[in-house]
Amino acid sequence: MPRYVKKYINSITESNILKVYTSKDNSQIKVFFKIANEEIDRIFSGQEVVKFLNQTTNIRDHENKSAISKNVKQGIIRDVEGIHRENGRYVYKAPILSPSKQYKKLFKSEKAIQFNLNDFMSDSISKLVHLKDRFEEILGFDPEEGLCHPLNYFITLLELKNMGDFAGFLRSADVVPEQDFIDYIDGRKEQTTELLMTQILLQFLPILHIQSIERREGDQFYDKTIYEQECNDLSSTEIWVHINQEKVKCALDNVEIECYLEFNFSCYACNEGGSDDDENIAHSMLVYKGENGKYIFFDSNRGAVGFCPNTGVANFTSEEICRAVELAVNFYSYNMYIENSPDYCEIYVTLRNATLMLKKAEELYETTERTNSKIVDISVDNNTGKLLLTPINL
Repeated sequence: MPRYVKKYINSITESNILKVYTSKDNSQIKVFFKIANEEIDRIFSGQEVVKFLNQTTNIRDHENKSAISKNVKQGIIRDVEGIHRENGRYVYKAPILSPSKQYKKLFKSEKAIQFNLNDFMSDSISKLVHLKDRFEEILGFDPEEGLCHPLNYFITLLELKNMGDFAGFLRSADVVPEQDFIDYIDGRKEQTTELLMTQILLQFLPILHIQSIERREGDQFYDKTIYEQECNDLSSTEIWVHINQEKVKCALDNVEIECYLEFNFSCYACNEGGSDDDENIAHSMLVYKGENGKYIFFDSNRGAVGFCPNTGVANFTSEEICRAVELAVNFYSYNMYIENSPDYCEIYVTLRNATLMLKKAEELYETTERTNSKIVDISVDNNTGKLLLTPINL
C-alpha cells in the first residue's frame, strides 16, 4: 500500500477540502473532504492529480467549495514527480525512471513482498563458523558472496506457490546466532522458520547447489535449458538491454503448470584489447507458473512479485514476467556498467526447468555410490557441544 509521508492542511475554511497527504513513491495524493459534516477521503494519481489541481483555486467565493490554499498546491507540485505548468494549466508526464528505480518500484506494489533473503541467509551461514567450511567446499566460494542459486532450488523444493507461502518464508528477522542453532539442533530451543531454513539448506546443499554437481561428482549435469540468448551489448551508445520477449513468452507457454523455472543472468564488463581485469557478475532468479497459468517472479535480493492482491495466487501474465525479467537484466547490468566503467558489457540469459533439474539431482543422490559432498545428518557432540555432520544416503 502507498505510504503517505507529508500532510498539508487547507487554510481556506469555506472549502470542503480539509487536508491532503502526498506520497513520493507512488505519485499519489490522498484528499480528505468534508461532506455533510462527514469526513471522507479519495485517492488521486497521475492525470487525476493535475485534474484536481486545475479544478481548485485559492479564490474565496461562495461558488467555489473546492478551493485549496497556496501551500497545499505547492506541496502537491513539489512532492508528486512529473507535474509541471504548461500554457496556464497543470499537466502530468510520468517520469522516466532509471532501470534501478523501475526494478525497485516493481517490488513496492501490493502485488509484492520485499525481503533480501540472499543477504539474510548468507549472513546467517557466515556466523556458523564451524559449518562455513562445508559451504565453501560445496559451493566453491565463500557463502558471503551470495546464495541466490541454491535459494531458488530451496523454494522449488518447498513448493512455495502463493503470497501466504512466501510471506511465511520472506520476513524480517535477526541473523541466526550459532549458539541458537546448536540449541535448536540439540532440542533445547523451539523451531523457528529461520532455524529450519538454515538446517534444511545445510543438510541438502549438495542437491540444492546444482551448478556445482558437475565439479563435485564429475557428471555433466546442468542442463534442462528451455531458452537462452546472447543479448545486445550495453555501452555508452546502447543503454538498454533487450530480451527477445516473444521467444521467452513462447518458452513459458510450453512449460507445464506448477513448474519452477530458473532464470540465469550473466554480465561481463569488457574493455577493448581484452584486459585480464575484466569483471563479471552472475545472478539466478526464479519464475513459478501457477495452476491458473499465471506467474510469480522471485529475486532473492529483492523479494517476490506477481501475486493477486485479493487472493494471493500467481497473477502475473507472461508479458508481465517478461517485463520483470528485462528489468532485472537492466538493473544488474546497469549497476555493473556504472561501477566498472568498461567499454561495453556482454550479457547472456538462460531459462532452465528448475523442477526437472531438482528431480534429476534428487535421483542422482539416491544412489549409494555417491561419495562427494554427501547429504548430512546434523547433531551435537555431547562432549564438546559442537555440531557434528554425519554423511547419510537419501
